[in-house]
This record gives sequence, C-alpha cells and structure tokens, in this order.
Amino acid sequence: MTDLWLSFELDDERANLITHTFKRSTKHSEQVSRIALAALLFKLVDHLGKKKDKSAPQLYRLLVFSICTEPFNYTVREFYWINFIELMGQ
Repeated sequence: MTDLWLSFELDDERANLITHTFKRSTKHSEQVSRIALAALLFKLVDHLGKKKDKSAPQLYRLLVFSICTEPFNYTVREFYWINFIELMGQ
C-alpha cells in the first residue's frame, strides 16, 4: 500500500478520497479486515511520517478515531496500542 501511495502524484483531492475510503473500511463488519487495514495504515503512516508527507497526520488521525470506535473490543484495542507505541518509539 505504501508503494502504491507513493507511486502516484496525489493531489489533495485524491488523497482525501483515498483517506475517506480507508475511513469507511475501518468500520467493516469483519474484525480481520479492520485489523489488516490498520496494520497497513500503521506502516503507511510510519513511512509517510519519515518522509514528512502532509498526508501522514491525516492518516494518523484516522487511526486514532478508529481505536475510539472499538471501546469494548480488547483484541483490536491492544493491537492498536502496540502499534501506536511502536510508531512513537521510532
């Protein structure tokens, strides 16, 4: 996903469209799909953050709001927290 994101010259409109699609996908009914997307988003945020890409904060915010929608799903919350800790430690 990182390679795909970086292979295109994304203007703000396209980046917002892709981010909106990610946002809808984080509400998918299948837990496995939500966790897989979150794993890819964490990798993408890490890579974009290192490159100082202006989309990184927007995707990071998406991850923060995604964890807030899972208040009683401890498996998903733990996955998010572990990835947030790793992301901040770099």
